Amino acid sequence: MLQKRGERKAQITLFVILALVILIAFLILYFAVFRRLSIEDGSEVEEVPEEFKVVSSYVEACIHDVGIKALKEMGMHGGYIDPLDSELTPVLLRYNPSAPTSYELTSLTGDEDGLVPYYLHVPGKSDYLNYRLGSFAPTIQSMEYQLSVYMSRELPKCTRGFKELEKQYDVDADDDNIKTTTYIKDDKIEFYVNYELNLTKENVKARIKQHHNIVRFPFKKYYELALNMMGAELISQFLESFTLSLISYYSGLDSNMLPPMIDYTNVPYVITWSNIKVWTDFSGLLRSYTPTLQVVGTKGYEPITVQGDDVEASFYKSLSMEIFNESLPNIAITFFYPDNTLSMRVQPSKGDRIKPNIEVQEGNQYIPKREFNTYKFYYDVAYPVIVEIRGYEPTTDIPEYSFLFALESNLIENKGVLAWNLGLGTVDWDYSYINTTFTFPEDSIHDADGNPINLKPRSTTKSLFCDEATWLSGEVSLRATDAKHKAPLEGVSVSYGCGDYDECWAGITDTAGEWKGKLPICQGGYLALSKEGYGSKTIMLSTQEGKGALLPTQKLEIIREINASVKKLEIQKIFNRNDDWEWEPGPDSIGLLQGIDEGAEQVILTITQTGFEAGTSPLTNTIIFGREGVSKGAIKLVPSEYEVTANLIDYNGVTIPANCSRVCSKRGLLGIGCTEHTYFPDPEVVLDPAPWGGVEIKTSTTGLLKITSAQLDNSQELDFRVLKLPNLQNSVPPGACLEQLEEMDKIDDYSRTYKAEVMPVFK
Repeated sequence: MLQKRGERKAQITLFVILALVILIAFLILYFAVFRRLSIEDGSEVEEVPEEFKVVSSYVEACIHDVGIKALKEMGMHGGYIDPLDSELTPVLLRYNPSAPTSYELTSLTGDEDGLVPYYLHVPGKSDYLNYRLGSFAPTIQSMEYQLSVYMSRELPKCTRGFKELEKQYDVDADDDNIKTTTYIKDDKIEFYVNYELNLTKENVKARIKQHHNIVRFPFKKYYELALNMMGAELISQFLESFTLSLISYYSGLDSNMLPPMIDYTNVPYVITWSNIKVWTDFSGLLRSYTPTLQVVGTKGYEPITVQGDDVEASFYKSLSMEIFNESLPNIAITFFYPDNTLSMRVQPSKGDRIKPNIEVQEGNQYIPKREFNTYKFYYDVAYPVIVEIRGYEPTTDIPEYSFLFALESNLIENKGVLAWNLGLGTVDWDYSYINTTFTFPEDSIHDADGNPINLKPRSTTKSLFCDEATWLSGEVSLRATDAKHKAPLEGVSVSYGCGDYDECWAGITDTAGEWKGKLPICQGGYLALSKEGYGSKTIMLSTQEGKGALLPTQKLEIIREINASVKKLEIQKIFNRNDDWEWEPGPDSIGLLQGIDEGAEQVILTITQTGFEAGTSPLTNTIIFGREGVSKGAIKLVPSEYEVTANLIDYNGVTIPANCSRVCSKRGLLGIGCTEHTYFPDPEVVLDPAPWGGVEIKTSTTGLLKITSAQLDNSQELDFRVLKLPNLQNSVPPGACLEQLEEMDKIDDYSRTYKAEVMPVFK
C-alpha cells in the first residue's frame, strides 16, 4: 500500500535521520582528525653511485612529468584519471548520454572526453519510489591506487628505452615489472617507484631499483573542497532551492510562462502548456542562470544587487551560497549546466499537454453553470550541475589547477530528495510495507537440463553480488571479434548483470580476443560486452554453481559515422466554426516533402538503439537541425533496431485569437435560449515558440527503424522526416481556438497514420 504524507512509520524516519547524522559526523571527523594524520610510508630510497646519478635523475624527471600529467587528468575527471579505463579505475563507472542523470558519470562536453563522476545524485531514474542518494566520489586510497597503476604503465613511454642516454650508458630496463606506491599528502604527492635498471658505463656496472619523486602541490585541498560542497548540497539542498526559485519566479497563468505550482481561476476557459515547451523554456533558464551561481568568499564573488520588489530581490539572493567558513581568495568556483541533460516532466498531464483540474458546477434556469479551474502542478526535475574548483598555486609544481565534479539537482513532485529521505515526500514507499512469502514445493524448479534448483533466501538489503569471493560458477569463456574484418578484439570490457539487481565488471579480452573467468550465480543473467569504437552487445547467460560455459564467438559491430538531414511533411487540415460556435475538424491529408525553414524552425531529433543486444549502453545520437542547429550533422550507428523521437519547434509561434469560442452565461425565461454569452480566451493566447510537430518511430506507432550493415556501408546520408501540425491560419475563421491546441497531442497518431511517409530514407 502507499502511505500518504505524515503516515510513514516514525522508526523509518528515525533510521534515515540517524544515517544522515552518521554521514555528517563522518565528514566532520574526516576534516577534523583524519586529514591531519600523516601517512608513514616507510619507503626507502637507495644510494645511487655518482657516475649513474644522471640516469637516476632522468628517471625521476620522468616520474615528475608523468605524475603532473596524471594529477591534471585526475582533476579534470573528479578524482579519476580515466573513468572508463578499467585498468585504472577500481570501480565500474558508466556513462549514457541518453540518460545523463541515471548512471555514475555525466559529461561537460557531451562525449567521453568530458566525463566527471557524480559526488551526489539519485542513481537510476528518480521518482517517488526511488529517491536514495548515492555518491561516486573516490577515496584517497582509490586515487593513490590509480596514480600508482598509471605511473607503472606510463613511465616507460617517457623513458623511451633511454635512447637519449645510449651514447653514455648501456641501460637494460625491466619495463614490464614496474611497481609504484603513491602517497597523497596535504601539500604534496610522493611517488616511490620500483623500476629495475641494470647499468653499464665504461665497464662499471650497477643496478638501481628504487626511485623517488615529489610533486609539490596541495591536491588534497581541492578534493576536500569538493567533499565540502557535496556535504553542503546534502544538508542544505542548495541546488534544489535554486531549481524551485527558478520555477517560482518564472511561472504563472500564461502559456509562455512555466505552469504554476498552485493557482486558481473561475473563467470558462483554461490555459494549457506543453511538456516539450516547458522543457525547452526551463533548459534555457538553466543555461542562463546556472553560471550565475556563486559561492560567498571565493575569487570573483560579487554580491548581486537589484532594484525591484522583494520577490525579485529574494530570487537573486538565492543565487549566492555560503558554504565555507573561510575566505578563499585564490579559489574560483564555477557552475555549469551541460546542455540537453535536463530530465523534466510536469504532472498532471496527458501526453504532451499539461492541463488544470476542471470542476464544473451545473447551473439551472436561474444560475448559470460555473467552472472552477485548479492549477496545481507537480514538477519532476533532474539535471546535472558540473562544478569547477579552479585554484592558483604559483609556488607549486602546478601553478593553475582545475578540479571538476558533478552534483545532481533533483525535485520529485516539487520536493527535494532530502525531504523524501526524511519521510516528508508527498508519497513515500518502503518495501517493508509488503510482507510477501513465496512457498515453492521441493524440486519444483529445474534448470535447462532438468536438474532441480535449490532456492536459498537472500537479503535484498545488501548485495554481495560483485564480491569476487562469491563468484561460484565454473569457468566461462568467450571470444570477441570484429564483425566486419573477423579479427580478434583485444580490450573488450566484459561485465555480468542480473536483471536490474546489479552489474559487475569481470575483466577484458586478451590479445587473442579471449576472456575466461568465473561469474556470480544468476538465473536469467546477461553478459555485457563493450569496447570504444564498437557497439555494445548483450548475451543472455544463466550461471550455476560449479558449471562453466563455452560461449560462441561474439561479433562486435564497428561504429559507422553517417551524415543526417531532415525534411518536413505538413499535415493539411482545416477547422471550421459552425453557426453554434462549435469547431469541427475537416479530414486530414499530408503535403509535399520539403526542407524546414532553418531561420524559423528547429528540429530536435534523437535516435536511440533499442532491443536486448543494446544492453545498458545503447547508442544514442541527439542532433539539432535548423535554428541554432545544423543543416546536416554526423551521427554514429551500428546495424541494429532504433527508435526515433523528434520535436519540431516553430519560432514563428502559434496565436489563438481572443474571443474565438463562447459559452452561454445567461439564459432566457424558463431557461429557454441564451441571452448573454461569455467569450474566451481573453486576451489572445500566444505560443512563442510553439512545439508544433515531430515524429515518433517506435513499436507502437510505425514499428522500429531497422538498419543493416549494407545500408550503413553503401550510403552517405540518412534523411529523416518530421510532421508539421496544421496551419491554424487556414481555419475558418483564421486562428481556430483553444481546443485546436490538442493537435500537439496527436504526433503518435499522425506518425501511425503516415508511417510509410515518415520512415527515414538512406541516400
